[in-house]
Amino acid sequence: MKIDCKYNTKSFPLVFTMLILLLYLSHSQVGEYTQKSVPKKTLSTSVWCQTSKFGNKKCSFQNLCFNKYLKFLFVLTESSILSGVKLRKDLETIKTSSVTNNSAFFLKMSIVFPSQFPSNDIEWFHDDIFALTRFKPDNIMHVIHDDLLPLHSSYKELCLGNVYECSRRFQLAFLDEHGNGPFIEWYKAYSSKSLIHFSSFEQSKTICFSKLVFAIDEDTVFYQYGYKIPHGPVHTSLSPALILDFKNYMLGHFNIKHENVPKTQVYTLLSRKFNRKLLNEAYIIEMINQLSLPSKPCVLTFDVVQNSTNEILTLISSSSLFIGMHGAGMMLSIFLPKDSSVVELFPFAIHKEYVSPLYALTKLKGLHFRYNSWTNLNKNNSVLHPEYPSKLGGVNHLPRTYQLDIINSNSVPPVFCCDNPLYLFWMYQDTIVDSSIIPVLNSSLITKYTPAFINKEKWFFPGSVRNFKIGYFETVLFASWSPPFNTYGINVSYSLLLSTPFKNVTLITNEVNVTLNFNKRLDACHGWVLCIFDGIEGVDTFSKCNDTTY
Repeated sequence: MKIDCKYNTKSFPLVFTMLILLLYLSHSQVGEYTQKSVPKKTLSTSVWCQTSKFGNKKCSFQNLCFNKYLKFLFVLTESSILSGVKLRKDLETIKTSSVTNNSAFFLKMSIVFPSQFPSNDIEWFHDDIFALTRFKPDNIMHVIHDDLLPLHSSYKELCLGNVYECSRRFQLAFLDEHGNGPFIEWYKAYSSKSLIHFSSFEQSKTICFSKLVFAIDEDTVFYQYGYKIPHGPVHTSLSPALILDFKNYMLGHFNIKHENVPKTQVYTLLSRKFNRKLLNEAYIIEMINQLSLPSKPCVLTFDVVQNSTNEILTLISSSSLFIGMHGAGMMLSIFLPKDSSVVELFPFAIHKEYVSPLYALTKLKGLHFRYNSWTNLNKNNSVLHPEYPSKLGGVNHLPRTYQLDIINSNSVPPVFCCDNPLYLFWMYQDTIVDSSIIPVLNSSLITKYTPAFINKEKWFFPGSVRNFKIGYFETVLFASWSPPFNTYGINVSYSLLLSTPFKNVTLITNEVNVTLNFNKRLDACHGWVLCIFDGIEGVDTFSKCNDTTY
């Protein structure tokens, strides 16, 4: 865009120019925040919290401040509101990340009185801010599992299911020291305004926020990385419906039209260029082409590092089969179309049950794609790298006897995070795939998609009966009702409780009309009825009697 500067400030009188300059400085913005607008003497912090099922707090703060030296500052005054917190310790249970069992992700905050508040300049953010701490923003599996799925779930809760509304409402902020990272565009899907990095704030300034929210959801977590207990899957409340919603939301963000299914079957192979490599990718492609298929598929390869996000998601969202060595890129399987398959490959000695977040995810019933795996069982098909740096599994720095123990091992048990030499050595080996992969590929193409099924015993219950009426004529009482709207076609029974001045009657019946003779003249009564299906009771309905005497 061409900028045409028609005016020259030199043409203005000096006094007018100074006035414009002063007005500019008084309203200047630094990034997205403005100069101080609340006097220090009236500054007061308030907080509203809820407790998660894990015992941690999700909190929304008003007028919370931040200083690089002092971290977060809660200014306690007589005007402060503390809702949902009873003890000082409660403020130490505010998590800024979904990562399990790691104390580094609890909010560091101090309570201060106005007289203790730093005397340096205050700058303000007046937009609603949602803050989180990223664990590994350079790893797409961690980006999705630790940050974006929990954030998506949090937004669904905060904005009553409307993630788009929350992305417009909140400005996303990062508390960590990481830079943007290679997947920053993914995070931008959740903030229509510029992203905030707390690490970019000047050390000499105190930053205050009109509204700052810490409410990252932990319910979506399905894998833990070995803090306090060995790594492995965890029980999760994540649903296939949320996975699909996240998938569609992100594809929309990247403007990928995933509903157009290509005429030719597309099979995708994830290539690794630096470590944990597949040394015979051409052989795998040949094996795919030799499968008994109605038509020859188009087999394409991609690399998470070398291909753009749009290229990768466009390819995966059109693929019928996705194959790749265990690693971060395999989490992109969630972008596969319905009724597709993924085959995750594992090096020798590595067990999917312990190391694979994708395998843990696919234990969810009703996921939109199918999972299969192949593990190298032939030690001779492994190419080892004892010369690698220790963080990539190298063992040359270890005592010789320890090296031999690792090299001669045949299985890696669950381990603690994060530098177990045995685990790293076998995880970063290269692999030659042999013909044992063919049955796995065939199985992946034969198995059919199983739709999600909601367990009726967990969620179903009969509705309220309709048109419940009770009447009496002299000594006879009769009741009638219509079945609940959601019980047509299934066998149900009813529990009826009738109360009269001289007798109460309870009965179970399969009928919707009941007549009782009390042998005494009735002058009042009332009752309740509820529907029962397979031992599951519905909500009862109340009615008073009507005298039908003419």
